[in-house]
Amino acid sequence: AVGHLETPWCFELPTSAETPKEAVVEAAALSLKLNGVVVLKREAGSPLIPADVCDECREEALRTLDGRLTTFEDLTGWDSLLVEFHFNNLSHRNPRRYDLLLEGSRWDALAEAADAWTGPILQAAS
Repeated sequence: AVGHLETPWCFELPTSAETPKEAVVEAAALSLKLNGVVVLKREAGSPLIPADVCDECREEALRTLDGRLTTFEDLTGWDSLLVEFHFNNLSHRNPRRYDLLLEGSRWDALAEAADAWTGPILQAAS
């Protein structure tokens, strides 16, 4: 449940905006402090982060996960769906979740695109 229902927590941003305006930054930071959550979305459903950046990251994550799980199964003989394991670049703690360490230019591009929106808000909330 949201902590302070009178404090807005979801903000629609103009399609033309490239970063959040100062008033949105302040209101979103307040939501993080009071509600513990904030949602940023564009009017008309256009993405905040370019779709090609997200698509490339998704495809790389799936390829990387498949490769690491195949290697794990080949080396151990264990079914990666049935056992819990922890390595520095791959962990499996519950049946429907894997944690991956992913690095590279695609992830840098995603972080940079996300930071344009979230960086000012996180800074204002701290």
